[in-house]
Amino acid sequence: MIGFLAIVVGHAAPGALTEHVIYTWHVPLFFFLTGYLWRPGRTLRDEVRRAFPALLVPYAGWLVLIGVPLLAWEAYSRSPISLVRRVGGMALGGEYLKSPFYAFWFVTALAMAAALYRVAERLGPRRIWLAAPALVLTLTPDWLSAIPLAAGVAVIAVFFVAVGEAFRRLRARVNWPVAVLGMTVALVLVIADFAQPLDLKYGDWGTPILSFVVAALISGSAVVLADMATSRFSPGAATAVTTAAGAGLVLVLAHGVPIYLLEGEVPTWVVVAASLAFAALAAWVVRRVPILTGNKPPHRQDASTSSSPPN
Repeated sequence: MIGFLAIVVGHAAPGALTEHVIYTWHVPLFFFLTGYLWRPGRTLRDEVRRAFPALLVPYAGWLVLIGVPLLAWEAYSRSPISLVRRVGGMALGGEYLKSPFYAFWFVTALAMAAALYRVAERLGPRRIWLAAPALVLTLTPDWLSAIPLAAGVAVIAVFFVAVGEAFRRLRARVNWPVAVLGMTVALVLVIADFAQPLDLKYGDWGTPILSFVVAALISGSAVVLADMATSRFSPGAATAVTTAAGAGLVLVLAHGVPIYLLEGEVPTWVVVAASLAFAALAAWVVRRVPILTGNKPPHRQDASTSSSPPN
């Protein structure tokens, strides 16, 4: 859940401090978790069937829900060329999507990174070594991010997926002191400017190789520390956190609307608060609409079963 909140704050309160504190890890964390939670044995068809309703349908749904009134307004208030650019950006996705579609690129990149890694399953356990060539790509310019729908970013993000799966195999050996040490080392490298912040959407790979390694180190340490923290939650608190995390995709896709409307007009803290409040409200309103949440609809208990007394 912290990762989702970091995405919102990163867009609502841009600046050097935000970049250094958040941008190094907030998006890589989700690719890392994809690998950490990886389930071997599925086919590419299985992956597509899972990603389509869980990620791509909500992507399209929110693109239409936000895009239609946005285009209507910009057709009235902007020049024809601006409108054409907006439509083109919505069609191309990825880095071409501007405000209020801040994090939409991440959805297609995540879906394609998972699909690419699924194809690599034929390599067996050796697939984790795909992290090496993906890491080498951080030495290249930003042309990968120019590929529509963030497909190029998906290729380089395979690094985090592979490292995430590799970390799961080592997880039992990593205790909380090791995680604290790893987090400390990573933060020192970030604060000292050795590891520059990442902006994957626009092909900013930070400090080549090092920034990706630091992002993976932060992600792995965060997983261990989160496991330790949640193990102490009460059942009610754990349920609340799980429910909130289930609304994360809506938070990612909807939070840009208040930023688009308020940025530059009100103090930054108001933009942050409005973005979080709007996204939370949107998540609650559409919680039973799978095409906007990506969640499976709740199974309804059969009426005859629920109303019949026990024998």
